[in-house]
Amino acid sequence: EGYAVPLVICGKINRSALEAMNLSETSLRKKLKDIPLEKVLLFTIDDGGNEYLVKSKDTQSKER
Repeated sequence: EGYAVPLVICGKINRSALEAMNLSETSLRKKLKDIPLEKVLLFTIDDGGNEYLVKSKDTQSKER
């Protein structure tokens, strides 16, 4: 829908993007639920609030 902002790339939090989206690390971890950061290849949120997650252990992606 809108511009997607990468919040986690290869298991590392993009802190400047997190700040730009006005989110805390705590809120990011809640969005990821029980998925450890090291298993996240890519996690984005667009300006419409749509989340997109790609896990590093599998090749499946998931829109949430």
